[in-house]
Amino acid sequence: MTEVSFQTGPYGEIYPPPFLSHVTPEDAWRRFSAFSASIGAPLDGPQNDAEKPIWYNLAAIYCHQMRLREVIAGTAENETIEESAIRLAVQHGYSMSIRPLGSENSDPKTFAPILTRLEDDLWRIGAPDNGRTLIFDATPADVIERAQHLYTEWKNEEEKPAIR
Repeated sequence: MTEVSFQTGPYGEIYPPPFLSHVTPEDAWRRFSAFSASIGAPLDGPQNDAEKPIWYNLAAIYCHQMRLREVIAGTAENETIEESAIRLAVQHGYSMSIRPLGSENSDPKTFAPILTRLEDDLWRIGAPDNGRTLIFDATPADVIERAQHLYTEWKNEEEKPAIR
């Protein structure tokens, strides 16, 4: 049996490793570019070789987030050992970071950026006694998208300047 260990954060949450073994940088860029165009925000992409790492990094973040949705939903094709372990841990109530890939050191001021399954379709974002929390219903197929939207919404609210 293979043992899998994960990096954990300040709330004991699991940091998902990059779920990118299923995609090349070029394929990631194609997927990200197609998605951006589909929402009316077409991207020019890298104009030269020096720009490729920047654009490919954005594409990798997008592909990781999409793969994470599939992993937690249990619909990921060719699931890796690490992906399976994350899915099982989350199903059994372990908290998982909802920070975007590469933002592991980001620490929001008003909420703990973690997702925890409380019951079958009952989930919590945040940590008790640590700022803002929300308990909501969602299926495993929908929970990551919902959590990603809430994370973005709450982070944006934190970053807005106070109106006096």
